Amino acid sequence: MAKRLAIALTNLVRMNRTSHAGLSEYINPYNKLPWSTGDAWLPLPENSGLIQVEAKISRQAAMIGYRDVFSLSAITSILIIPVIFLIRRPAPSNGH
Repeated sequence: MAKRLAIALTNLVRMNRTSHAGLSEYINPYNKLPWSTGDAWLPLPENSGLIQVEAKISRQAAMIGYRDVFSLSAITSILIIPVIFLIRRPAPSNGH
């Protein structure tokens, strides 16, 4: 059980980092497009604004990571179901 949990947590961290890198790739103070839109969710490109953006990106990356780990777990579970029907019960022993 602990081994499966460690694998799931490792995948979660890996997917979280990958998602964070992908989401934050275009968000920086030098890219003026996200900051210049009138009704954007991004605050001004100051230190406090960048902290808010980082928090939003981290939450979104965590959500994507959890979704991916759940999907991987669901797919693995579905693929394992046919194996259950292939397992035979052991023959009863005579008591010796």
